[in-house]
Amino acid sequence: MASDRVFTIPNLVSFIRLAAVPVFWWLLLAEDNVGAATLLFAVIACTDWVDGFLARRLGQVSKLGKALDPVADRLMIASAVVAGLIAGIVPPAIGWALIAREAYMAVVTLTMIARGRGV
Repeated sequence: MASDRVFTIPNLVSFIRLAAVPVFWWLLLAEDNVGAATLLFAVIACTDWVDGFLARRLGQVSKLGKALDPVADRLMIASAVVAGLIAGIVPPAIGWALIAREAYMAVVTLTMIARGRGV
């Protein structure tokens, strides 16, 4: 059962993932360092698994974490696609298809929340 706790180790991991998004943008667009941006993206992607594992293993599943984790996921994916389009490393057909998918999933998620079906 999810608790109302905010300060948990898994939530800290999710917050760090969110904080890494602007660093990713800076590395890719300001520094033009595709390798470092890719490495950061890979680390962020791996920590998606880590926060869920820690939440279950430490008994720190929280309502905030259940909402924060998918937000961090979607934001990182959308950021990577948009930044990749701007940098010219993601083909437009693929980039726009992924953006459309993310927008659709956001609408579905918000609709479910609005109807009281949870996160």
